[in-house]
Amino acid sequence: MRDGLLLGGFLVGVLMSSVFVTEPIFSPGECNEIIESVNKKKNIEFQNCCPPGVCRYAETEGLEEFHGQCGYNLRQSLSLQYDQFPFVFQKFYDVAEYYNNKYYGFEIESVSEIHINKYAASDRQLEAHIDWGHVLPTKPKITVSMSLSPLSAYEGGILSCYETDQPVIGAIEQGAATVFPSWTLHELSRVTSGERYSAVRWIVGTKSFR
Repeated sequence: MRDGLLLGGFLVGVLMSSVFVTEPIFSPGECNEIIESVNKKKNIEFQNCCPPGVCRYAETEGLEEFHGQCGYNLRQSLSLQYDQFPFVFQKFYDVAEYYNNKYYGFEIESVSEIHINKYAASDRQLEAHIDWGHVLPTKPKITVSMSLSPLSAYEGGILSCYETDQPVIGAIEQGAATVFPSWTLHELSRVTSGERYSAVRWIVGTKSFR
């Protein structure tokens, strides 16, 4: 079920009680600008797995971590900094703040960095997990996942969020976002062809349960 909400001139749709899928927040041109900027970066390597020191695949698969990377080929990821795309950070926070004020009521802080993730057919599936509790000293409270690639660029790569045994399917339209509490179980199916780019950020707060 979707009903309309207005956010900064954008129509926003609602799914279920705490997982939300928006209409496009970024235009195709803005999405492509972010992707092109990331791909033009020199001397910056995409990370191929989890943040340093938290790779659960290294342990379960018997792989040795090297500078936090175990070669599991989960995805490629790098951090986008505020001074590169301030409008991206502002829109991410505006989306999170809107849903937080209307539904969640957490104590939250500003967005410090955004991760640009690239998934390809050679990567493994991102298995079901939660974002809360093991990555940052300050606890992630709200996850915002933005789809940057058009559907024509890839197949597969479906984000599923679980509040019950029936998943809520995340945003697939270019520039649209999926917003959910960071302890929501979610997974991303394997990309079977092409490349899927997404922008993801956790909105954090210094106190875990407030």
